[in-house]
Amino acid sequence: AVNRINWHLDNVNPHLKNHLEQLVDPKASVAGGMGPRVLVPLCGKTVDMVFLSRQGYRVVGVEGVRKAVEEFAEEFGLRVPTAKGPTMHVNFPPEVDAKRFRGHAVLIAAAEQSRREPPPPVILVEGDFLELGEVEAKAL
Repeated sequence: AVNRINWHLDNVNPHLKNHLEQLVDPKASVAGGMGPRVLVPLCGKTVDMVFLSRQGYRVVGVEGVRKAVEEFAEEFGLRVPTAKGPTMHVNFPPEVDAKRFRGHAVLIAAAEQSRREPPPPVILVEGDFLELGEVEAKAL
């Protein structure tokens, strides 16, 4: 059985869908032609991160509860045979304190109607969002 939390929607937040291009420029990119980055604080296991990834955004979710990270990966992630669990470990840059934050990558399947390459993985930062400083956030 899938655990549902009252504030999680079953579908993508309609306000996000309707106003995404006003919030984040879809044409913006970073080095290497990667899509714009979207930080999702206190992300839990929101389906919004899957939607954003499938739109080509680099999604970084921050969540303090390991169970939510694992459940997100179980519900939305592709199985990776070489991974020891539902996520793959991510090493963060030195600006991010590895004692306070743990990195996880979740591979997301492309949408059924899409013929594009697979979407960027969702990167989940396991740790206290309120402890994440500006320098650390920029480094993600």
